[in-house]
Amino acid sequence: DGKLTVNPLIPPRALPWWTADGIAIRGKIVAVRFDLDGKKYGQGKGLKVWLDGKLAASAPTMAKLQVQL
Repeated sequence: DGKLTVNPLIPPRALPWWTADGIAIRGKIVAVRFDLDGKKYGQGKGLKVWLDGKLAASAPTMAKLQVQL
């Protein structure tokens, strides 16, 4: 259906920051990043999804996000 769903299942305190970058999906480059307190990456708190370098979705906590590819 042309949508990407990001649904992290690990508790935020177990893994307070992480990133998955450079993922090629349907001709797009996807990056997903979580930062519990916003200090690790300097881009604010929460979960963020980028498509081709542009912020496509975000949530202030670890939450299910869906973006159109």
